[in-house]
Amino acid sequence: LPKGTSIYFDNHCMYFHAGLRMRKCKRHSSTALMASVRQSEYPLAEFIIDSCEGQDFELESATGETALTIACRQGKMKFVELLIQGGADINHETSTGKTALIEAVRASQENIPLIEFLVKSGALVAYRTEKHNRTSPS
Repeated sequence: LPKGTSIYFDNHCMYFHAGLRMRKCKRHSSTALMASVRQSEYPLAEFIIDSCEGQDFELESATGETALTIACRQGKMKFVELLIQGGADINHETSTGKTALIEAVRASQENIPLIEFLVKSGALVAYRTEKHNRTSPS
């Protein structure tokens, strides 16, 4: 794809448009990047990140999730590394008060290596969210 080409995800179909940025699905309020993380489609996530040149990582789903918070909650270290290296803001707080570190700590399965990676990469442990005034350990 040419530089500046972006991806539009709608109703399980992906569209590529030159000169646009990543867009959310009208129906699910999700991006193709979020879907690739959820479905463990690493090559697709890598392609999207390269094609969109790090734009729009902080786009949120209707439930206040970003691709990074999804990857952290699901314990997908490889995706977390890819997203952070691609330019995702490790300390971004979503409209629902989620951060990468909070989601990693709250994940259903304990993942100490992921939490350690986030902290070493600059995640703020003592950061209190604006939405709920909580930290990742609380």
